[in-house]
Amino acid sequence: MIASSRQSAARAANLRRILRVASGNALETSVAVLRASGNAYYAVRKCALTRTGQAVGGTTMTPRLSAQCDIDLITIIDRAAKG
Repeated sequence: MIASSRQSAARAANLRRILRVASGNALETSVAVLRASGNAYYAVRKCALTRTGQAVGGTTMTPRLSAQCDIDLITIIDRAAKG
């Protein structure tokens, strides 16, 4: 727990995720989807991108990037709403 009061409490956790994406735009979209979920606030600390070297194949794009991201997950619990 990082902060607490009579009405609310905040909790934080650090997540490490490895994502395989076709482009940088796909990575931004993935983070935006997390943030839009409304369950918590997601703060991206860092993302290290590497090229996988895989070629685009067939009618779909093969993931060409690997992103290792450190993300802080922050949730606020409204104690007044619970009771």
